[in-house]
Amino acid sequence: MTIAPSKSGLTIQSYPNEAVWLDGTSAVTTWVKQGSVYVHSGWNALFSHNASFSAGQYPSGQSPFVGVQNPMAAWPDGMWIDGVQQRQVASRSAVINGTFFVDYARHELVLGSDPAGHSVRASDVQQAFQVFGSHVTIRGIGIRRYATTLDQLGAVVIQGSDARLRDVVVTDNATGGIAIISPNATLEQVSALGNGATGVGGNKADGITIRNSLIQGNNFQQFNPSPSAAGIKFTKTRGITVAGSVFTGNQAAGLWLDESTVGFAVVNNRFARNWIGAELELSDTGVFANNVVDGGKHALYIYNTGNVQVYNNSFANYGVGGVFMSQDHRRQSNPSDPGHDSRYPAGDPTNPWLTRNITVSNNTFGAANPGMFQVYALDKETRISADAMNLTVKGNQFAPSPTMVGWGGGDNVTVTRFYTPNALSGAKNSSWRNAIATPASVAPTAAGNAVALPLPPSVANKVGVPTGSVQVGPFLSRLP
Repeated sequence: MTIAPSKSGLTIQSYPNEAVWLDGTSAVTTWVKQGSVYVHSGWNALFSHNASFSAGQYPSGQSPFVGVQNPMAAWPDGMWIDGVQQRQVASRSAVINGTFFVDYARHELVLGSDPAGHSVRASDVQQAFQVFGSHVTIRGIGIRRYATTLDQLGAVVIQGSDARLRDVVVTDNATGGIAIISPNATLEQVSALGNGATGVGGNKADGITIRNSLIQGNNFQQFNPSPSAAGIKFTKTRGITVAGSVFTGNQAAGLWLDESTVGFAVVNNRFARNWIGAELELSDTGVFANNVVDGGKHALYIYNTGNVQVYNNSFANYGVGGVFMSQDHRRQSNPSDPGHDSRYPAGDPTNPWLTRNITVSNNTFGAANPGMFQVYALDKETRISADAMNLTVKGNQFAPSPTMVGWGGGDNVTVTRFYTPNALSGAKNSSWRNAIATPASVAPTAAGNAVALPLPPSVANKVGVPTGSVQVGPFLSRLP
């Protein structure tokens, strides 16, 4: 469905008390058994399987988006038996129970499970909405099972300003669920569930707000986590708020802000069992506060990003780092490095792509894998020492293990480990007071609260608590 600019101000919503689903599939009822498989002939829903955001960008089989974990990820065909998604395979000979193959040459669907007595549906439509009008509202609607390719961005694509999506479910779509490429959108009580690559994504979506939403099980098709898969990913966006939402079980970063995203507030969210909790990359100036992050390779990964206030979070069960800060060779001042926002000149001083000016305060850290780090900072390519990054680490409650803080030298390799608050403050800054929890716990303790800092207004206003509040760990009443 295309909503033209002439339809600005339109509202699309379900009738009261009605469950409305826009479904990208059709029922497939005619099957003939051929040996060990079942075949439906005359299938004409044949799609591009372009594996990038630009058609024809990579030679066949060489896309960085697709890895060996699922070579069929970019093929948007989908099939469901009684609502259970079947796995697509690359040849007729590979079809077994629970899988299917689309024979493009013969225009056939080949199914491994016996369809007799079951509802079988296959994707034959690629997108639900293309919105070009401004001030369009979509609410109370479910959108599922569209055969969207990567270059189509999503089953729902918003290109008109000031869109509103509320009580919308986007699920089981082949690649992207929702794509926002226009300013001032608001997504509230949106559920993005089990989409093939990204649940919600966007570019140049200035002023977007996402709140009270559920982002779960995305990257179902197991695209490579880099360069784009995530629960939510935005690029080149100025002013983004993500609040009061739950990110769980995404097979990539739960939240990823990348490529010149400036001015962000990530507050009052829960992250659990994502590949990475949240990632801030090539970006600048924001607040990451009052979140619970449980699990992931990194709980919070700050990469070529500066001016971040990390306050009153709980970090636990991370595989490598709780707050992991790193740097590589990329610079805003180099026009050949990808990721620039074309609306701003190269070398934009508001976003130099430098890991710098980061405050890590009032957080609780739980124990993780031995030998790993609760806080870590290292430039791995350009010889900037952690001392030169202007980092502040104080007012936190750490676990007795693993390493409390790993502090990088200026040789791209050396990391000095600090195991106690006294060792850190003695080496780096005598005003840095932190506490160790005994026994190991992510729950705040009296010792942790004793070292906590008064919350600055720039953070308190985003979280929704009084300025000057003194507490280690999250303000639980603000969490979903």
